[in-house]
Amino acid sequence: MGSLYEQAFISYFEGVRDLIEVKHGSKTANWPVTLNFGRVVRNAFAHGSAIDIRDATTVAWRGVAYSRSQNGRQVIYNDLTAGDVTLLMLDMDQLL
Repeated sequence: MGSLYEQAFISYFEGVRDLIEVKHGSKTANWPVTLNFGRVVRNAFAHGSAIDIRDATTVAWRGVAYSRSQNGRQVIYNDLTAGDVTLLMLDMDQLL
């Protein structure tokens, strides 16, 4: 089931990315924290569900935070459940 939620989130994120960039610009450093968290989660989901942050980015959402020190950490079921993924999408929608 985890891969189903991962694919759903990837599709969601790619579907709203243009809206994010229109409203907040293409530089992710200028995005609100929740959107940046979603970007990092999307990247993790697209690459084996593991965090892979290559710059000094630190992101946080509802008590979960990621930085380079968490690289390799599996996201789904360790930090986020299917319900969390749904809540993240709803929170992101509020910023579009």
